[in-house]
Amino acid sequence: MQMNGLRVSDRLVRLEQVFTDQWDPRLVPLYRKLAADRINISFLYLNYLVPAKQISCLVEPETLTRLTRDSVPGGVEPVKPDASAAAGLVSAFPHRFDPAAIGTMLRAVAQTEIEWHCMASSGSMLAIATDYATQKQAVDAVAGGIGLPENHVPVFPGQDYDPIARSLKTAPETVARYVESKIKTYGIQVYTGLTLCSLRLRADALEKWSRAVSEKGCRFFYACAAPMENERVNLEVLLDAGEPETRDFDIAADTPCADTSPDNSATVREKAEMICFHGPHFGDRYGIADKALGRIAQAGVPVWLAGCVGATVSIVLPPHAAKKATKALSAAFEMPD
Repeated sequence: MQMNGLRVSDRLVRLEQVFTDQWDPRLVPLYRKLAADRINISFLYLNYLVPAKQISCLVEPETLTRLTRDSVPGGVEPVKPDASAAAGLVSAFPHRFDPAAIGTMLRAVAQTEIEWHCMASSGSMLAIATDYATQKQAVDAVAGGIGLPENHVPVFPGQDYDPIARSLKTAPETVARYVESKIKTYGIQVYTGLTLCSLRLRADALEKWSRAVSEKGCRFFYACAAPMENERVNLEVLLDAGEPETRDFDIAADTPCADTSPDNSATVREKAEMICFHGPHFGDRYGIADKALGRIAQAGVPVWLAGCVGATVSIVLPPHAAKKATKALSAAFEMPD
């Protein structure tokens, strides 16, 4: 699997929220709590398809001084006091929408027994959140698992500024600590008729499956993953696999579950939809995830998965939901004519 580069984040703090009922009126989602406290989300992983629904956010350590600990109505605390830990991101790019890239990266990290927490994709990157203490090990593992150009050096914070800023030893002013009443985007893309695969397998089995799907010519639109017990990984991957009636292979039947543990599983959901958009400084401005997911929730549209990686926001929805969700987003997001 050939990629062009690796990008490494500075030290971040991971906040996690786990719950069973997303419709509990007492529940304040973690992304909303962070928006209220004007805290930017550098990375977001959201999975509402698992029984223990999970929201994980990575934020800059210094911003936590603004995080209040007041209980919300009903006594539900949105951020567990012990839910934060030093973390970092390791991102490989470009994935070229090849499912084999997902399996390769997950297996590279799993083989070294590095503590990792979740993974999500953007339109070009696969970003995995690890403990900060083992971030360098994760870089070495991923670099060893993928093909990189000769003499490639991972991009660390502060290394990718333009030559003038670097010569002045000054970081450019790119962090925008605000959010507009109507957030500018480069446009909202809607994708329909997709196939969502939910897999619970060991990383080596996931790599085998991802390569098989890649060889069938499938491409993915979004992927996210998190570790499970017994060395398994929960992978959610949204594929462009064509219409089920005309498909020349069976995605579920081709999943290597039978020859492993009975705890493994594969669930295929047809005709899934996705909304994707990006804009300037999305990783720097607070409240963008809350604006997007909040508007969709107010419209009564269920969300299956969501991720914010770099400047890209991806939201995976059930069938026939994207049109209503897009209309709801148009009230909060400005799109070019």
